[in-house]
Amino acid sequence: MADTVYAVVSLGIMGAMLRNWPNSEGYWRHTDVWAYVLIALVYLPLAVRRRAPLTVFVSTAACTLCYMTLAYYHVVVVCGLGLAFYTVAAQCPRRVAAKCAAGSLLVLLWGTRLAEPGIGPLSVVFVTVTVAVLWVTGDRSRRLAERGERLAVLSEQLRLEQEEKEQQAVMAERMSIARELHDVVAHHVSAISVQTGLAGYVFTSDPMTARTALETIAGSAHEAMAEMRRMLVVLREGTERAQVGVGDHNAAPGLGRLNQLVRRVEAAGVSVDVRITGAPFALPPGVDLCVYRVIQEALTNVMKH
Repeated sequence: MADTVYAVVSLGIMGAMLRNWPNSEGYWRHTDVWAYVLIALVYLPLAVRRRAPLTVFVSTAACTLCYMTLAYYHVVVVCGLGLAFYTVAAQCPRRVAAKCAAGSLLVLLWGTRLAEPGIGPLSVVFVTVTVAVLWVTGDRSRRLAERGERLAVLSEQLRLEQEEKEQQAVMAERMSIARELHDVVAHHVSAISVQTGLAGYVFTSDPMTARTALETIAGSAHEAMAEMRRMLVVLREGTERAQVGVGDHNAAPGLGRLNQLVRRVEAAGVSVDVRITGAPFALPPGVDLCVYRVIQEALTNVMKH
């Protein structure tokens, strides 16, 4: 839309200049209908210069050459040819822009013969500098546009990579939660199952043993619920919140609860021999939990099999 407005407004301005420019000395050919037709053919195609820059340039250069060859007042067509060439320099490869620069310079130099006496050399310098400036600015605009496109592609790649990493992180977190649920549920359910069978077997013959089994079942259920609550806290508020406080019942289990684990397994009828070599020292929370889960899983498998 902007290019269309520019083409129409420029045509009106240049037509008014051509009609009102004084030519008392007869330097240029008398303005006739062909002059206006050629001006229209120079400026109106600029409305589509971004969609077909090379075609518009060739058409504009040809009409400008015809206009200057017929010796009409030449200044009014310079802007049209300049804009057409700038568009080529801004959108086409350099080798194409170089050829168009040479063509533009030749056409404009041909038009300098129509300059008023005494300013011919100045006109040659002016058109040469004009073509050079248009080429440089157009080429810089093209490089900036290409850089912007590359940045846009890179940004899209980074976005896709970030989404992929986020999806991988989600999957890893799901796997971690699944393993944690398995460790918690499998162990305590195995312990409860064994103790339930024991309690049912000795319920009438040995009430004291049955009571002990029921107490073990209650303890296992309570600990399972505590660990489930801790996992919910992790999901809702993060790992740090779940690990606050050493004595907190929602704290992550570790080797500090090893004795509880051993007692629970022994209550299920499995003999456990615990041997500690060296001086105990605090482990990082993640390592502590991992070691505890390894021992817990091993003892759970013993109870099940």
